[in-house]
Amino acid sequence: MSGAKLPKWAQFVSLGLVFSLVLLVVVMNVKRDDPCTTMSAQELIAFYPELDELARKHRLETDKLLTLHRTQDVLINLKMSSEQVDPEQALQISMRQVNDLAAMRKAQMAEFDALCRELVKGAW
Repeated sequence: MSGAKLPKWAQFVSLGLVFSLVLLVVVMNVKRDDPCTTMSAQELIAFYPELDELARKHRLETDKLLTLHRTQDVLINLKMSSEQVDPEQALQISMRQVNDLAAMRKAQMAEFDALCRELVKGAW
């Protein structure tokens, strides 16, 4: 090989790439060691009974909300058939229902994740 030196900018780029690669490997190892992200909810529930209790509570909350939405849907359909509600209003109600369910599920997932992390931290 020749004894030519790399320009400074090439040295910085090479150093930056190596540093980025090392950082990526470290992040991947940390993430892989986190059972809350690598295991499914069912696998976590098998290890931590507290998560099973929370999952049951969440299923009941979800079922109640879905039952309420189904009841509202039946009422809206009856009102639509008698032209008391126009399709645009019915669509807005349906979108509100979807958004309510999505917000509840997002909050439930955050609660499940927080409890999981607390349990995992306590186990270590």
